[in-house]
Amino acid sequence: MTCPRCQKPVVSAGELTTDGKTLAVYQCDDCTTSWELGGKSFKAALTFAVDAQGRFIDPDTLAPIASLN
Repeated sequence: MTCPRCQKPVVSAGELTTDGKTLAVYQCDDCTTSWELGGKSFKAALTFAVDAQGRFIDPDTLAPIASLN
């Protein structure tokens, strides 16, 4: 698997199970995403899974990541 942003190789950082299917979760430490909590902005490594349709999804919400698809 390669990171959809920087194209560097990434290895599975874990798994998630949804609807009886297990999906690999990947993390790219070279790419970051920003999020806010309590009015403060944070950066974290880009973390994603790939669903059965080949879309990149957020492992927390299972929603497609529009900026990656």
